[in-house]
Amino acid sequence: MQKYCHIANKVRNKVIMSLQDDCTLDCIANDNNISPSTVNRYLDQSRAIASLIKQELPINMALGEFRGVNQQLHFICIDNDGNHKIQAILPDRYKRTIENYFLSFPIQERARVKTISMDLNSYYKEIARRLFPNTQIIIDRFH
Repeated sequence: MQKYCHIANKVRNKVIMSLQDDCTLDCIANDNNISPSTVNRYLDQSRAIASLIKQELPINMALGEFRGVNQQLHFICIDNDGNHKIQAILPDRYKRTIENYFLSFPIQERARVKTISMDLNSYYKEIARRLFPNTQIIIDRFH
């Protein structure tokens, strides 16, 4: 927790994840028992998240998932070129959600990707083969 802040980090993280959903600030505030102005403040502080929305894909990517808010699994795509910057965090790891995200990039951009490192998730390999024509798939079971 930050100094002088009495709202738990889990609540803050849940609010930030809820900002991606299609609901009002008042609804998010009521769900988390905080004021709408606090939700608005978190929205302003999380403007850095907007910079995560990239217009180009990294040459080397890593795909995976992590357990986020409410123990739900989220998809994450990372630039695997040494800086490990987050390319995208999606609200779930469903195949359709991941495909729609990558299909938002033109085929020329997807063709630039050289390698994709992933865990043993079966449909990640299928998505990579179908959507990234020039990529080498690297399976990393410890990813």
